[in-house]
Amino acid sequence: MTRSPQPVEGPDYSADRWGGIDQVAEAISQSGESLQRRSRLALHYLNRGCEDSDFINYWTALEVLCGPAGKIRAALWKAYGFGRQHDVDDQLQFKVVRGWRHDLVHQGTVIGLSAEAERYLQYLFLDLIRHVLGLDHIGYAKILLDDLDLDLTGVQGIEAHR
Repeated sequence: MTRSPQPVEGPDYSADRWGGIDQVAEAISQSGESLQRRSRLALHYLNRGCEDSDFINYWTALEVLCGPAGKIRAALWKAYGFGRQHDVDDQLQFKVVRGWRHDLVHQGTVIGLSAEAERYLQYLFLDLIRHVLGLDHIGYAKILLDDLDLDLTGVQGIEAHR
């Protein structure tokens, strides 16, 4: 399926945020073999998510990079330096994202992502890969949430027919 170009909702962060991709690529190339494999596989799933706007590919990219939801949450907590792990759920709305995963896996609900929600997942991944690779933390996902005053609870799921 070929996606038609669609106007991006909200400000375009791509040049500013992904400008440091060369840092990520260099850090991956200098990492150990295991981290290189995980990072490259995670990037593969991120790319698939970008191509088809499919939440499961974005989630798989996060899990390949960090492990299950609890480890993703812990990595975000460390990366952002929040006081409590629950701040990840509150300030980054990660509880909503975990809910999407739960609904998909346990209820067969397909998650329909808005352009902003999709960009949020991309920036969440960027925050995590920079953290895992030991690069400086910038906080792309939080910047996006704050700049757009984005509330992820409005993302709707579509029940899949079995």
